[in-house]
Amino acid sequence: MTHPQPAPNAGPKGGWLRPNNGVIEFVSTPSHSIAADILLGVSRFVEKNSTSFELNSWIEAIPEGDLSWSDSTTTLFLDLLRHGTSASWQFLVETNFFERALPDVAISLARQSADLSPDTHAHFAAVHALRSATAVANSHSDSLLLAAFLGELFDDPQETLPTLRSMQLEPEMTDEIIDLLSGARLLLASVERDDLALDDRFFNHIAHGLRRPGIVERSRLLADALGDPEPWQHAAMLEITTGVQVALAHPDLLDNPSESLENLLRRRADALATDLVLKERIAQAPTAYVLAHEPEDLVRLVRLIDPPPIGSTVRVVVEPGADKDTYKLNVVCRNRQGLLSRLTGVLADQGVSVVAASLATWPDESVLDSFVVTASTPPAPEALSVLFELSLAAQPAARRLVAPMPRITLDNSIHPLHSVIRVNGADQLGLLSVVSHAISAANIDVHHAVVRTVEGMVDDEFEVSHGDGRKISEADATSISGSIQLLTHP
Repeated sequence: MTHPQPAPNAGPKGGWLRPNNGVIEFVSTPSHSIAADILLGVSRFVEKNSTSFELNSWIEAIPEGDLSWSDSTTTLFLDLLRHGTSASWQFLVETNFFERALPDVAISLARQSADLSPDTHAHFAAVHALRSATAVANSHSDSLLLAAFLGELFDDPQETLPTLRSMQLEPEMTDEIIDLLSGARLLLASVERDDLALDDRFFNHIAHGLRRPGIVERSRLLADALGDPEPWQHAAMLEITTGVQVALAHPDLLDNPSESLENLLRRRADALATDLVLKERIAQAPTAYVLAHEPEDLVRLVRLIDPPPIGSTVRVVVEPGADKDTYKLNVVCRNRQGLLSRLTGVLADQGVSVVAASLATWPDESVLDSFVVTASTPPAPEALSVLFELSLAAQPAARRLVAPMPRITLDNSIHPLHSVIRVNGADQLGLLSVVSHAISAANIDVHHAVVRTVEGMVDDEFEVSHGDGRKISEADATSISGSIQLLTHP
């Protein structure tokens, strides 16, 4: 941040102030030209210390008029937002800091009948809620904290401009704070709508309002802090920001609001395809698989299917992953009952842990399973191919889990044709094999699966149906959960 005023004298080493036996005193007496800095400095100590006679006399002698604001004042104010207490804010009110340094803030506080003692922080609950998210001081966390402070005082983001000018922030930071506040208000207004429909058109509309990818997630954090939304509204905002990030990553969606992401990705992949067979494969690829891959990756992966697999043959392609001991494992074979359980069972037996997976089945029963796995040594594709083929030829065997078992939930609203089974819980070797075995044992087909593991917790989704294409019922989901429970050791 650059301000027109020169920075004040840094003062003695360690600062102008120090607490001494429960009393705040001067190390050296400063000029009243840096009164704003001194008052902010004192506010950080007052919770557990009183002010000395000399300091009180100095404060009473501060000349009338506005307090001068500089870079160091902003730094101290941000530190106050991160660490201040009720006593800090009370001290600033009693010494007329806001009236003389940020008059519009003082007016807003008065309008809210802000008697700040003893629960001052209640007036800045959003700031308090964001402290952990802004613990690392940088320009992004600074703007988020300031936006939270101002968002509790002003309903209209444009009303904050006089205060931002008083702080003499750089235009870029001022614009970012306005964008954060506008984005948060937009998200909060969105989840209060009775006709909320989370589709591509809605995401594109919100993306036009948020404009910049870097502002989206922080706007959601700010909206959570300012609005205290209901759990369902919090979940809706998560879904909105995910959809908006996708829209902003694909500008064509913003240029054509009627375009869906699926159609956009499929069309781009088709343009990259070099022959009619590949184009047909891309046209037949399941929607979820298309959405899970960028067009270049989709074309590369779909090309692995041809020639189509025959009988129990399994083709395996291993590629290095993004991190150490991480690998991409692509498996091509024909579909059969319990396929996912068989494949992941082999991986578990080999000590290979699946951290992500995207699976798809084509109309000709060709299957392409793409796994991200961790292993101490690179998986050998030829050896895995043999083990997979042996597993496909044998009767499927159930593995066992160690308690606690994962949580199983059913969602019949998200997909027009299929049900979605969600699996959440602690990760362990063989979990994916056990869950997919239970689904297969219930005579339920898996059309697509997305497997995610983050910090030891799984968040998996299985797109399923009965063999005749019907969605499954809650009774089916209960049966699957019961099968998993029988395979879980207490």
